[in-house]
Amino acid sequence: MELLSVVATFFLGVSVGSFTGVVVEREGHSNNIKLKGNNRLILFLVQSFPWVLGRSRCDKCKRELRWFDNIPLISFILLRGKCRFCDAAIPFRYFVVELLMGFTFVWGYLNLTSLASPTLGQISPISPIFNSANLFGSLSAYPLLLLFTIFVFLWALASITLVDFRFGLIPDGILLASGLIVLLIRIFLVVQGDPWLNSMVMPFFWAFVSSFFFAFLILITKGKGMGWGDVKLVFWMGLWLGWQILIALWLAFLTGAVAGIILILYRRKKWGQTLPFGPFLAWGTLVSAFAGDYLVSHILPKLFP
Repeated sequence: MELLSVVATFFLGVSVGSFTGVVVEREGHSNNIKLKGNNRLILFLVQSFPWVLGRSRCDKCKRELRWFDNIPLISFILLRGKCRFCDAAIPFRYFVVELLMGFTFVWGYLNLTSLASPTLGQISPISPIFNSANLFGSLSAYPLLLLFTIFVFLWALASITLVDFRFGLIPDGILLASGLIVLLIRIFLVVQGDPWLNSMVMPFFWAFVSSFFFAFLILITKGKGMGWGDVKLVFWMGLWLGWQILIALWLAFLTGAVAGIILILYRRKKWGQTLPFGPFLAWGTLVSAFAGDYLVSHILPKLFP
């Protein structure tokens, strides 16, 4: 039964990965969308959520893909990576994203269920460090809701990372959709008896403080190294993490600096060139959400005795 659940979770993740590939491509070209008329609200919604517009089409011949050409992983293999209509190559990144999202969802599922299952605990030995209870531990009484929350969180981080890495922008639609979900979850926790201060006030406090700090950095550096999309992303991080956003930001700046130095040493980047900072913020958010308590109690005391 446990193995069946893992397999089902993998295929769910693969399906979400297929959707993610569409989200990434459409988000990257969302600013090119034009509408007749001057309704700015409609234009904002369409540009923010371009992934809800119509079915998938071939990038070259623009033919609408049939449902059996959209089966995650399988269609790519059967079509040998080519469009059925024009033989144009289907980017291999779609296949990779589907596969990685499948494994990511399995990891999230094992991370949650290994806390209560000795069998799955043997499969997922890292659970003492990467503990899903760090992310909305109050939802432990509602395992399905907690699992849904973890899946939304992982999908959002993966989508943000891919869009920023590929197009150099932070997608508003993903921040809005997942931000609304986390807000509803926090309201649910308050209704269920969680302290208002911990579940609502403090996350918004850290979201505002962190985003103001980033806005200040942009103003004093004149936008070199980061943009206003990062400000919105940091606000989103605060809603999810609360005070643990401090850990996420520390990890993001640390890993970003290390990556920059390595790229300069290997002459992949020149001094003064910038890197997309969104992937580093997403990485810091992931580690902080699942291993924040472990870092605070075990790692940081050794680094700063």
